[in-house]
Amino acid sequence: MAAARPFVAVSLSLLIAASSPAFADQQQHAVSPTPDATIVVGDCDSLLADAMADIQQRGLDAADAILGRVQAACPRSAGPLRELAGVRFAQRRWTEAAALARDAMAIDANDTSAIDVLGSSLFMLDDPLGALQAWNRIGKPRLDTVRIDGLHRARYDTIAAAIGARPNTVLTAEAFALAERRLNELPDRTSARLTVRPGADGFATLDAVIAERAAVPRGVTSWGSLGLRASIGRGVALWFPGV
Repeated sequence: MAAARPFVAVSLSLLIAASSPAFADQQQHAVSPTPDATIVVGDCDSLLADAMADIQQRGLDAADAILGRVQAACPRSAGPLRELAGVRFAQRRWTEAAALARDAMAIDANDTSAIDVLGSSLFMLDDPLGALQAWNRIGKPRLDTVRIDGLHRARYDTIAAAIGARPNTVLTAEAFALAERRLNELPDRTSARLTVRPGADGFATLDAVIAERAAVPRGVTSWGSLGLRASIGRGVALWFPGV
């Protein structure tokens, strides 16, 4: 992902309680808060930061237990769920990552890191529209490049106009769906596919692949031209410098 997930900061008290039964007995109210208990936001922030440092030391397999303690102490914080979503993403468990990101967003709808994890997870689940809908909430991605492959007779500018991509603007889910529909409505094609490829720094590439209908040769010259086109194939990339 383009931006690192910010750590939300947290105190050592719960981690100490987890490793010290005696201390845990004395601090039971901190480890197992009642529904009415109020945890200071700064304490939750500090606790989560320490938890993330602990996970870096112990590995992702320890993340559930470590973040679970933070979540129990700070049930109104989106941080533990957001970070666990990031862990699931790192473990390539895309469906769980998306679910946890949504859980975090249910607590804080503006948590940019949770939104980013949701978009990335949906993209890995082959849901480009869902991914774009999520990313669009945080102003991503901006269109950088349009690639068109598979053309033999059609003009590049005709296909680019049909796609309707606007350089250096946010690629919205609506714009992607419209471009996909226009591409599939083009004449003289047997199939067409439009995909989005996220890149660095919040930019993305659109890839259009078109299979044109075979031309029927009308003579010796036409046969030769058809063979030449079939042997070459054409593709183009329209690059828009990022701003």
